[in-house]
Amino acid sequence: MRNSILFKERTLYCAISWLFAIGIIADWANTLGATPLLHAENLVVVMLLLFLPLRPVIFASIIVVVCFVLAFAPFPSAGVYWLQASPVWLASAVLGKHIANVIIPSCAFVLFQSLIIVGSATQLWWVSSFAATMQPVIVAWGIGALIGQMTRNERERAAAEIQNQQRAHQLEMLHVLHDSVANNLVYALARLRSFQSNTPAGNNLKDVGEIADVLALSLHELRQQVIIPTRRKLDLTDARPISSVQSPGPTPESTEHTLLQTIQSAAHRLHEQGFIGMPQVIGQVAHLAPSRIELISHCVREVGGNIIKYGMPGPYALAIDTDEQTISILSSNRCSTPHPHEQSSKFTDIDAGTSTGLRLITEEISRAGGTVSTSQESGEWTIFISIPSGSHPPVPSESFNSSDNGSEA
Repeated sequence: MRNSILFKERTLYCAISWLFAIGIIADWANTLGATPLLHAENLVVVMLLLFLPLRPVIFASIIVVVCFVLAFAPFPSAGVYWLQASPVWLASAVLGKHIANVIIPSCAFVLFQSLIIVGSATQLWWVSSFAATMQPVIVAWGIGALIGQMTRNERERAAAEIQNQQRAHQLEMLHVLHDSVANNLVYALARLRSFQSNTPAGNNLKDVGEIADVLALSLHELRQQVIIPTRRKLDLTDARPISSVQSPGPTPESTEHTLLQTIQSAAHRLHEQGFIGMPQVIGQVAHLAPSRIELISHCVREVGGNIIKYGMPGPYALAIDTDEQTISILSSNRCSTPHPHEQSSKFTDIDAGTSTGLRLITEEISRAGGTVSTSQESGEWTIFISIPSGSHPPVPSESFNSSDNGSEA
């Protein structure tokens, strides 16, 4: 994109500077009785205009200096004509564009306008004459500065859009790594550990233990080397909301089908690990936007994975309730280990420092205007998620935290 912008600028400089060069050549050809020195002056200015597109700032500075020197040179020349000609105006505009500060030419314009008034009032005609001669140069400088400021703003906007697109892609990849890869590894590891604990000692048991160790190491490396560093990088990125730059998402039908598959997969995995229950969907999801259905799928995968990792086999509850205004997700299960917040029996915002997976989900929910709360009482761990259905503009929460049942994933 930067190369494209530079090419367009270079082309514009060629068209304008060479057009001005043709104008100087036309005036030069119509000049009667031109001296060799005047021919040299015209030749120098024309050559500078032709070379200006190669290094606009350098050659524009040279043109300004040359025009001022020729205007006040002690030897016979075109004199003040060079301060009223197109080359010095173009050069001033180029320099103004490079500096991109409209305050300086604005102050200079006011100053020279004051000199015109003072010179006329005091009959110092050379002061008012010089100030009047400089006004077109300053106006050209101001126009260039305005164009430069607009160009800089456009570049910053384009750079921010690209940054947001990259951040959206990174966040999408992070969800894939955590929701699919990491949770699949957790499930495979849980199955192997279960098989190892329920199988009599034998030759194959050692192989199962080695496979489980490899999976555990892979999961640890995925978390520590990829998921957590990428999450921290995204946390430090100051970017606009990514929803405005994402490409069109999937259709409602495809996301609804994906949600059904996600729920069925979570139910199957929980059943295989000895958890008793069945995820329930109350209400219709067909009226929800695809982004909301995808967010529900992320929540189901995260909650189901956390139940497997940190829950105690036995009864569990996982319910999704939707209506025209709110999406509610409630999960409840027994914990296999005490939770840091066990002393609290009230719903609270969850701690942001101990989770990667639920941290990602909580950030997404917060951007959608929702909240995540947890409760721990007598070994029963409960998560409650509330998300606006999308019928009304979301109101982002002021703060949020995240955690799961003591997890790092």
